[in-house]
Amino acid sequence: MTDPSPPPSLQPGHRLLLALIVLGGSIVRFADLDHCPNGFFRDEVEKGYNAWALATSGGAIDLTPGGFDLTPSAADPPSVRWRRWPFMINVMGVKTSALYQYASMPFVGLWGLSVGTTRMAAALAGALTILAAGWLFMRAWGPWQGLAIALWITLSPWHLVFSRWALQGIFVPLLMTLTLIGVFGLERQRRWAFPLIGAALGLMFYAYSGAQPLVLAWGACLVLLYRRSLKWAWALWVGVGLFLVPAFPSLVVRLTEGGSQRLARVAIWNEEGATAVSVTGRFIFNYITHFGPNFLFFNGDALPRHSIPEMGQMTLVDMALLPIGLIWTLRRRRPLAGALLAAFLCGPIPAALTREGIPHALRSIGMLTPAVAWSGVGLAVLAGWLASKVNVPPAEAPAGRRRSASLNKGQVYGLAVVAACAVVGLSGVWRYWKTYRGPDSPLVQIAFQNGERLAWETIAQQKQPGQRVYVHAGSPYSAYYQLFFTRRHPHDAAFRGLAADDFVYHDPSRQTPDQVWEGLDSGDWLLEVVHPASVRLTGGGPWITPLQATRIREAWVITRHKP
Repeated sequence: MTDPSPPPSLQPGHRLLLALIVLGGSIVRFADLDHCPNGFFRDEVEKGYNAWALATSGGAIDLTPGGFDLTPSAADPPSVRWRRWPFMINVMGVKTSALYQYASMPFVGLWGLSVGTTRMAAALAGALTILAAGWLFMRAWGPWQGLAIALWITLSPWHLVFSRWALQGIFVPLLMTLTLIGVFGLERQRRWAFPLIGAALGLMFYAYSGAQPLVLAWGACLVLLYRRSLKWAWALWVGVGLFLVPAFPSLVVRLTEGGSQRLARVAIWNEEGATAVSVTGRFIFNYITHFGPNFLFFNGDALPRHSIPEMGQMTLVDMALLPIGLIWTLRRRRPLAGALLAAFLCGPIPAALTREGIPHALRSIGMLTPAVAWSGVGLAVLAGWLASKVNVPPAEAPAGRRRSASLNKGQVYGLAVVAACAVVGLSGVWRYWKTYRGPDSPLVQIAFQNGERLAWETIAQQKQPGQRVYVHAGSPYSAYYQLFFTRRHPHDAAFRGLAADDFVYHDPSRQTPDQVWEGLDSGDWLLEVVHPASVRLTGGGPWITPLQATRIREAWVITRHKP
């Protein structure tokens, strides 16, 4: 049961404050996307190029593994196929959602193909999440609670990291918030609730394959929680239809060849020697790990693409704010309390099903929305408690002292707490900027494949006609880097292939880089994949240890030009 009291009214001042918070969150997310984070990860390259292909040709490029699996035909580039308005895109044999590419189309279409425009769709999704969550919780829990939640999403390290580079997972917090808006409408008996819930959950199922177990689990929980409200037959069936439109074909793709290839590589049940008992134990361990303080508040995900190094997914003050907000929502029977608790408990399920990178902040991104909402409202509750408890009652005020002064004393304490917590949040933003923008973080540079980006930018700027470029075929996403930085038109790439315009893909199992180098003509180029511990990275950054390089699981690329 939830509190049946009507939602609080909003004043123009509340809306203005929300607009200012959204503006600040947008600036933090859109600023300097070209160079922060440093580098350009391979998944981003594919999304940016195919968004540009959709904007310029109405289709996208499928690349199947072909020559990049180091078979006897490894010297040949992968097969290239242009597909008109695809529902899924085949990326090196793995079928992925095309939602991010479609969302990115307006940016690369209007302002050209670049690292920054490729990332703008993620930044927009992050800013819209702040707006949607602020509006929802201002209506559901009160204006100050909603504003505190919007502020806390703006400053959330977990949300900030994923809203500044191009990946489908950033749509999950936005679509979860839209689902919660629908649930709030359902609690208020609004007929539009079912269509909104169905559409948001269906898009979440389609947007990110890692969220599909979450959608199924959380959706089942919502049905159980609100089973007595499942009426208004036409609206309910419209919601079911809107869910199935994107979800059913996504499920069909997952069940066909190539649709679940990524999951097959990392699933706990595909581990050598796996049994029912070991799989169950591994799932429980993985699941519980995501609720631990080490993941949430201290060290977070070990991968710099997923978490600010040496920081938790949340800030240290969240250790106090999160439980305060959780207890407040449950004890006060606030609207959405059950839906948020179910989302938090279902959030780690996708990550717990895998054996890679546990705890995994991206696959458990479903935890972000409820966790940050509880912390935000915890901040508002704590500030409100101080404002009410610290005040000196008017009857006990010292003689000669004005009543207004005694009433303002607690408010000063409350504002001081809000300011102190905001400083902690801003310090996380500053730390993100210093780590991901500066040249002194080799871990971030490697995690975002800055070596590959620098190599291809050099080729694009300095290569002269007739000069050949030899590309390491063991680095499969080099094909997308070539397409992106040379701006190859998708029709031309599909018709002539990748080995056109003097690009040659060589098989490292047959020829070492030194052997290839010896056979180059004057003016030719060689892109060589090296161990990152063997080179000093850009910007005078420090050396990286072999252990760190192994942990990041990425290589470095250097450019060699034959004199």
